[in-house]
Amino acid sequence: MLLLDRLSDTPAHTVGPLGEILWQTRASISLIGDLSRYTGRARSGYYRWFLDIGERQRYAPTDHRAISEEITADLRHAQTSARPGRSVTDLIALLLSRSDEFAALWKSDDLRDEPFTIEPRCFIHPSLGALKLQREVLTVTDRSQRVVLYHAIPGSADDTTMQLLSVIGQHRFNC
Repeated sequence: MLLLDRLSDTPAHTVGPLGEILWQTRASISLIGDLSRYTGRARSGYYRWFLDIGERQRYAPTDHRAISEEITADLRHAQTSARPGRSVTDLIALLLSRSDEFAALWKSDDLRDEPFTIEPRCFIHPSLGALKLQREVLTVTDRSQRVVLYHAIPGSADDTTMQLLSVIGQHRFNC
């Protein structure tokens, strides 16, 4: 994780095969909160996405469908890998039984096989409002872990906001 430690002003984190956050930079924690604090099944971001309505609040509603499709495709890929773990099959079974949205997407043939490596993502920050960032995903060869980085277009208003985010960190302001 030395690489991520050197990205102090860049929101970046590593993600495991069930969408669990394995490591976050301080800038990532400032942007999306400390996602490593969860325990049990809630440790999986995929579980939270479909079964905890609060998980979606940090993303613009216009991104929800794409995120749901990406998670479903990722779990489908994990299931068809050479050796899917019991945790993968258990999570899929749980989501199929408890989330109508996941079940409908799971049956769909329209999911993309590979996630885009670079695409925009719109966050809703509790103090700074909407931030449109570019997301880059670096995948380890077996696709069990990914490094996810976010950055604003240089010179954009979102770039200025990200500079402010790096200054205020996790402080929240009440008006």
